[in-house]
Amino acid sequence: MEVVSFGETKKAMKDSIAQRKQVTNPSESFVLERLNGIPNVSQALAVNEENDVNGMLHKDGGYTSAIFFTSDLVDTAANYIEDGDSIEKGTDGGGCIEVFETEEDAQKRDTYLSAFDGGGMLCSGSHKVVGTVIIRTSNYLTATQQNDITTNIMNSLIALK
Repeated sequence: MEVVSFGETKKAMKDSIAQRKQVTNPSESFVLERLNGIPNVSQALAVNEENDVNGMLHKDGGYTSAIFFTSDLVDTAANYIEDGDSIEKGTDGGGCIEVFETEEDAQKRDTYLSAFDGGGMLCSGSHKVVGTVIIRTSNYLTATQQNDITTNIMNSLIALK
């Protein structure tokens, strides 16, 4: 049996609290910074009220920020995804990070997205709640690719630097 010292336990608890703070309504700039350098994630752009396709930015129960990104693993031509930036391509082009003020709001959005799971034209891809953040990935990625990108984004968001 491995013995863990009080100091190690205390540090692990402090780290856990700090990580939790990082995924509790993080700033747009924090998320943009953390998306830099993640494999297969590029062109991360934050929406504003004029180009927010979901119309949820800064509304009650809506997100406090949404950052769309593209992925070089998505074949945009084969999947008829329009040309343009990551916001114009939407989640289909790679994915999106949606940040909510509360965990309850994030869970409600995740439940809503779950209604579209299972394929078809309206499938929204994968989605995972981490704190008050939802990490979404394109339906045009394989399950393994979705999982890898989600894990890499989650690890970047909680990394203590």
